[in-house]
Amino acid sequence: MSFMKTNQIHLTIEYLAKCQNSSKQIQKTYEEILQALIDESLCAKSMFNCKQLSTLMKKNASNHEEARKYLEKLFKNFRTKELEMQKREIFKSLMGGNFPKHKQMLKRGLENFEASLSEVEAKMYMMIKTYIEIFCEAMECFMIFDTEKKKSVEEATNYALKIHNTLMTQVFFHEEKELLEDALKQLSIVYIGVYYRSYYG
Repeated sequence: MSFMKTNQIHLTIEYLAKCQNSSKQIQKTYEEILQALIDESLCAKSMFNCKQLSTLMKKNASNHEEARKYLEKLFKNFRTKELEMQKREIFKSLMGGNFPKHKQMLKRGLENFEASLSEVEAKMYMMIKTYIEIFCEAMECFMIFDTEKKKSVEEATNYALKIHNTLMTQVFFHEEKELLEDALKQLSIVYIGVYYRSYYG
């Protein structure tokens, strides 16, 4: 990935962390991701304010939703086909295990699966999906910013578990957190292995 795109990812993460134009939950999550990256000496916080960051991002975001879509677009260039396939299989396996009544619908496609969920199930699904999306973004930042590929699997794991703890606090209510804590911690370890093998070989 080019320096320009890496820089845009850095600016977008910082925009999501600094700009108060969305939920406190989302802002706090990205604040913690940014701090975890700084703690690992993978990036530094700039002095830019929200408006300046938006300009530097070439006006690709005026709110958190647009910024996250832009981030997703930037990350697409990082992911190999094999990584994408592994992520899809992990996601499908997790959804099938958590929503067994809808496993058959999952085989027909994600849209059919989502449409088959009850209102309560859909809320839980969206929280799990948000956890996975942001966790994967954070892992991709770790790999992309480690340009010299010097970080150990232990360092990647320590970083990832910080992100896991942040997401469990920010994304889930107390009741859901208790139900999902162990399963999502195990899931995070699976993703660490997938990303580490993909990037470091």
